Amino acid sequence: MKSFEIPYNFDFELIDFLINYHLIDIYSIYIAPFRNHYLSAKSFYETIPFNSPREINNYKEHIQYINKYFPNKIMLLL
Repeated sequence: MKSFEIPYNFDFELIDFLINYHLIDIYSIYIAPFRNHYLSAKSFYETIPFNSPREINNYKEHIQYINKYFPNKIMLLL
């Protein structure tokens, strides 16, 4: 089976879909860094129209949720 790299859009439903359907082998899940922790992330979040977490605790929830079902698969987009 071919492995895929998945971009994460901060939507728990994407992870739920991947869990429920097991359609692909996941090599990694790419996630943007928290906006206040990385200078380039601020401009990234301003140009991409999706709901990214504005609070660090919410960002951590996404990380924990991904790690729960796909441990050691997260890679930060820097």
